[in-house]
Amino acid sequence: MLRDATGGASTPSFTLGVAADHASFECRISALPGARVELFDVAGRSLATARAGGGGVQTLRLLPASRPTPGLYFARLTGPATLTRRVVVLR
Repeated sequence: MLRDATGGASTPSFTLGVAADHASFECRISALPGARVELFDVAGRSLATARAGGGGVQTLRLLPASRPTPGLYFARLTGPATLTRRVVVLR
């Protein structure tokens, strides 16, 4: 559990999904100011990176160099906390 600016407890959250354009990924984070999100394919290759600004709820877009092919992808968030999420692209 992290502490917010007022000293109260804040619970970090991190979700990952395929964007509506099917060419990128979106992650939504909260309570994780300055966090870095990196997208990997199943072979461990880094495909895209994004960095959060200040606190609060933010949506970050991870845009790989090419359109994602069907398969398994992972996003790792590092910063005040380290979290990992996965998403499957079916089509």
